[in-house]
Amino acid sequence: MDNEDGKRIVTFIIVIIIASAFIAGFGKEEGGGVTGTVIV
Repeated sequence: MDNEDGKRIVTFIIVIIIASAFIAGFGKEEGGGVTGTVIV
């Protein structure tokens, strides 16, 4: 059970980091870095 929870938490964190980085990068490309800053 601990192993499953650990995988779930790690996956959740990785997804958030990737999404944040993607949104921040997209914001920079579009010239709207505020969106990325808010998410991060």
